[in-house]
Amino acid sequence: MKMLKQITASAAFALVFCTGTPAHAALILKLDAGGGNSVTITDGGVGDLDSSSGAVSWFGSLGSWIFNFTAGISNSPALSGPAILNLVSFNATSRRGGTLTISLMETGLTQPAGPSMLASTSVTGSTSGTAQFTSLFNNVASGSFGPYTGAFNGTTHATVDTTGGFTLTHVATISHSNAGSTGFSMVTNVPEPGTLALFGIGLVALGWVARTRKGH
Repeated sequence: MKMLKQITASAAFALVFCTGTPAHAALILKLDAGGGNSVTITDGGVGDLDSSSGAVSWFGSLGSWIFNFTAGISNSPALSGPAILNLVSFNATSRRGGTLTISLMETGLTQPAGPSMLASTSVTGSTSGTAQFTSLFNNVASGSFGPYTGAFNGTTHATVDTTGGFTLTHVATISHSNAGSTGFSMVTNVPEPGTLALFGIGLVALGWVARTRKGH
């Protein structure tokens, strides 16, 4: 329960209210458990359990893995503000050892635009195995975390050029040596938001995640 509260609070970064609209072309969530056991879900496409634009979610099983709830959330196009991408997974559980890769990509972002934007990426969660995370800007690594064991959290910063459009990607690689469980939230903000704005974001997104889980 403690881990769930930490992850839910971190998922609050997924929503923000400022100025400027970061238009998007595609939000794509992919889960790969190896051995041909994979699923790819596009926002509004087949398998997406969230009907709202800017959010894609899925739960089920792949190979030896069972997913309680996995989602990708973007603040575009419904709300205005910086470009924000959040990948969250509650209790990805394995019945035996194995490796799982979860990725979230949003392409075609055009705002905010500038040659020197400060991007921040944060992760938080807990694992009974190991967990590694990579954030990518235009398919080039802009931050990396782990490998972690047990409870974890971390933050990285990078200066990026968003002129001409850009793509944000999150990749999580989870390995269990035997049966176990991992939960996490990973969020990127471009540009990095202020502390007071994040406090307000938390109140809004906490309700969003609770409603989504209740609906399933």
